[in-house]
Amino acid sequence: MSFFELTNTYHPKTRALPEEKLQLIISTKKDYLYLKGIVEALFVSLHLPIKFRPQKNQAAIHFKDKLLGTIGPSRLDLEGKIHIAILDLKPILKLTNNYPKYQPLSNHPPIIEDLTFTLPEKIYLGEVLNTIKSTHKLITKVQLTKTYHQNHTFNITYQSLKKPLSDKLVAPIRRKIVTNLKTKHRSKLVGKI
Repeated sequence: MSFFELTNTYHPKTRALPEEKLQLIISTKKDYLYLKGIVEALFVSLHLPIKFRPQKNQAAIHFKDKLLGTIGPSRLDLEGKIHIAILDLKPILKLTNNYPKYQPLSNHPPIIEDLTFTLPEKIYLGEVLNTIKSTHKLITKVQLTKTYHQNHTFNITYQSLKKPLSDKLVAPIRRKIVTNLKTKHRSKLVGKI
């Protein structure tokens, strides 16, 4: 069972009228990943790239440094079977783009490779993906493709708009990815580079 409601909510303030917020509330008895997929699909259709930042029992939904909402288990459900997303619509509607941002296509072929890392337990994979993506501007795409116990395989695409890439150009970026994941996330590369 899943449902949503679009409504004005009222949040009390001390010695003032309550703050009125237009909110979209999405709730489901399915798992967290199902609800996260719905929220991601909504923001893709609005051409608004968001990030999920983990908090205590939920995740905050951000665009740059602007908080747009939260997602996680319902505080009213003691069994943790109901997941809920609460989105503040006024800031979302102000930031929404009618059309996606233009991104020129490269005439040069990409280099695509898989790197597998052993990660510690209870790590947020979104943060690991962001660390890999932010390592260098030539990294255009990062995807988690396989997971086996604590080993996670990431598919990484390197591409330039200006010139064809070679393994010689990508090798230092690859080493930097391994170093960044080791220092920031205590990960270990499976195999050698």
